[in-house]
Amino acid sequence: MNSAPFLALVAALANAVFFMPKIPNAAEPVMSLPGADKIGHTLIFAFTTWAFARLLTLQDQSVLAWSSAPAHGAHERGHAQLGSVFGSVRVRRLLAVIATLILWGAAIEVLQSFMPARSADFTDLLADACGIALGVGALWIELALAQRSRSRLSTN
Repeated sequence: MNSAPFLALVAALANAVFFMPKIPNAAEPVMSLPGADKIGHTLIFAFTTWAFARLLTLQDQSVLAWSSAPAHGAHERGHAQLGSVFGSVRVRRLLAVIATLILWGAAIEVLQSFMPARSADFTDLLADACGIALGVGALWIELALAQRSRSRLSTN
């Protein structure tokens, strides 16, 4: 079963909840962690990037399989190099996901500048970009681990 559509839906819902404007007259947290907002931005964008990249950029979802399913091309060699791992990724689509999420982060900041009790913050956009990089890295790690697992199973 392909979980990519479900994960992308969860990511979209997480974005909607996290970035909704504050409810007027809502009680503020008594104590918040310093930088919690930036951590939230980073984690939400990392998860969103990873989920949508899994859904939209993989040429074949079977590259995520950790079983000994038949592999093709560079994946048969079992090398966890950047080129061979990302060989199953449609690069233009990945760049489109990255660009879309950067624009989404910028749009959030612009919209916040027009809302009462909110303000645009360039450091939020930097946290979003860090999250995007982490999401791409998470996809690469997932693909590399799956590829390595398949190569170990096929040699045994």
